[in-house]
Amino acid sequence: MLFFKSSKQIKEQKKLMNNHIETIIIQSGWADVNIYTHKENYISLFLTSIENGPYWIVEENQDQLRLTIEPGIRRLHFRFNQTIKLDVYVPEQNNINWEVEADSGSVYFYKQVVQNIMLRVGSGNFKGNDLTVNNAFVEVGTGEVNINHFNGENLQLVGGSGDIKLVDVTCNRIMSKIGSGSLRYNHVRYKEMISEGGSGDVFLENFQGDTKMKVGSGDIEVVLDERPNLKCELQAGSGTIITDTGHISDGKIHKDYGEAKYVLALTSRSGDVVVKQKF
Repeated sequence: MLFFKSSKQIKEQKKLMNNHIETIIIQSGWADVNIYTHKENYISLFLTSIENGPYWIVEENQDQLRLTIEPGIRRLHFRFNQTIKLDVYVPEQNNINWEVEADSGSVYFYKQVVQNIMLRVGSGNFKGNDLTVNNAFVEVGTGEVNINHFNGENLQLVGGSGDIKLVDVTCNRIMSKIGSGSLRYNHVRYKEMISEGGSGDVFLENFQGDTKMKVGSGDIEVVLDERPNLKCELQAGSGTIITDTGHISDGKIHKDYGEAKYVLALTSRSGDVVVKQKF
C-alpha cells in the first residue's frame, strides 16, 4: 500500500478593481468553486491549494474575466486528502454572466442576482442558494443538484445518476432531465414545468402551474393541496395508478379537481403513478 505525505497548503489572493466585468468564465478541474457576494465594489479571488499543486491563471480583458485552475505537478493524489478550492467574491450589485465548468470539483453559488448562469459539472455537486437569475442552465454528471430560494425566467437542469432537489423556486419555465437519479420538488411556482426521468423516482408537492412529468421505470408521487384546481391526465404502462379513489390498473385515467385551472400530466412506463390530496 502506498502512502502519500500531505503537502504544505498555500493560499493566494487577488483583487480586481475593474467595475466593468460582465462575464466570468471559470474552468476549475478538480477544484471546488464557491461564489459569494460582499459589500465591496471590487472582485476578490482566493485560491487554496498545495505546493506544486493546482495553480491559477487569471486573464482579465475589458468586460471579461477568465479563471483557469491548472493541475500542477502533484495532480494524481492531492484531491483525495486536501482541500483545493477557488472562492470568488463579487459586489452585491452586479449583472454578471457566469460560465463555470468543473470536472470533479463541486460548485456553490450563494446570494446572487445575475443575468445568466451556465454550469457543467462532472462528478461534483452543485448547490445554489438565494439566487435571482434570468436564465440558468445546470448540467451535472454523477453529482447532485440542490437549489433553494430561486427566482428567474428559465431554469434548465440535466442530471445523470445524482439526485435533483428544488425547494422554494419561482420561475417562468422549468425543464429537467435526469438518468437514474431522483427528482424532488417542494414549494415550486411556474407557468410550465417539463420533467423527464429514467429509472429514478419523482416527487412533487406544494406546486402551482402546468406540469408534465414522464419517467421510465421510476415511480411518480404528487401531493395535491387541500383545494387543487387541476386537470389530471394520469398514465402508467405496466404500473398502477393510485389516487384518493383507490387503485386503478387500466393504465390511463382523467380526473379533474376544482376549476381545473392547471394541467397535471403524469406518465410512467413501468412504475406507479400516485396522486394524493391533503385534507
